Amino acid sequence: MTLGKYQYPILLFDSECPLCLRFKQSLERVIDSEMLNYASIHDEAVYKVYPFLTKTACNEDVHLILSPDKVLVGADVIEYLIKDFPVVKKFTWLLDGEMGKKAVDLFHNSVKTYRKSLLKWCSKCR
Repeated sequence: MTLGKYQYPILLFDSECPLCLRFKQSLERVIDSEMLNYASIHDEAVYKVYPFLTKTACNEDVHLILSPDKVLVGADVIEYLIKDFPVVKKFTWLLDGEMGKKAVDLFHNSVKTYRKSLLKWCSKCR
């Protein structure tokens, strides 16, 4: 089963958040549209097709649906993107060792914190 017209993997993003839209647009420039699909966390069909997902959880952190029973969340999504896509794969060396994992976690947590701040203060993002 897939989400409507989308095939796996499906990256869930906040279509009302300028930061999330910029992230999606950046990915679209480097990842072939046949290799990664996108769905808005505001699309209610997401929660009908994948009832184990909640809008609250998807709003809190980035989610990547790989199959009906496999979903990556947070820094694991960043790691997946770095490892599995040719253009982004150039950064795989960042993941080598514990320091690489900490760098990915730090990047993810910084972006997550910035997004929460943006959602709190930006009138367009509420």
